[in-house]
Amino acid sequence: MERFFRQTHGLGAAGAPLWGLIGIAFMLWPTVVMADPIRGAGSTFAAPIIARWAENYEKARMDDGDFSSPDWTVDYELVGSLAGLMRLDQPELDFAAIKWPIGTSVEGTQDLIRSVQATKGAISYADFGQVKRANLPYAAIGNRAGKFVKPGPEGVRAAASAASWDESKDFAVSLTDQPAEGAYPIAGATFVVVSRKIGPHRFGRVQDFFRLAFEKGGKDAEALGYVPVTPQMVSQIVKYWLKKDTAASQ
Repeated sequence: MERFFRQTHGLGAAGAPLWGLIGIAFMLWPTVVMADPIRGAGSTFAAPIIARWAENYEKARMDDGDFSSPDWTVDYELVGSLAGLMRLDQPELDFAAIKWPIGTSVEGTQDLIRSVQATKGAISYADFGQVKRANLPYAAIGNRAGKFVKPGPEGVRAAASAASWDESKDFAVSLTDQPAEGAYPIAGATFVVVSRKIGPHRFGRVQDFFRLAFEKGGKDAEALGYVPVTPQMVSQIVKYWLKKDTAASQ
């Protein structure tokens, strides 16, 4: 994602006393918050939808105006899931996105696609949207119910519906090999991890970004080959945030 930097210069009325400008600057200084992008890093799998959501987030916060602030932009680095989590302790990073747990590593999904295309007989996994865009063949996989299911939104929704979200801690549920008859057996969810050490202002900006993404970004996710969470799940997530926010403030 391109990064845009804007520099603003204070303007004073002609003939204004210098001490007056200095005084104003001095009085405003304690309330200034430096504008800075929301910074994330991690999964290349999630990168296309995060980029789309970031574009829509900036437009939404501009509210059809001409002014944009770096506070309304998202800087997401495609460093891989493990590297994103390792960098989460760095003070400049706001969130990281969770990897698929098995397989031989290739640096990034795009490199994986190219490796499969270049290797005769190669078998691998990648997100369904990128497989379709690359025009790669894919297989129906036998699930726990004994049904062979092709990858697609219906199979992922069936897996997500069969998962025990209410019984999990922090929504940490694996969608792999869910027992539903129509479930695609190697479906997966990407989780965003945010450290509260970044402070309430930055934490609130990350929540604001993903709240808008969950509430209004479903069509963008579907267009890119992802399966968005259901409205019921969005409601659960928002209630979870409120509960955690309340606990953190006590």
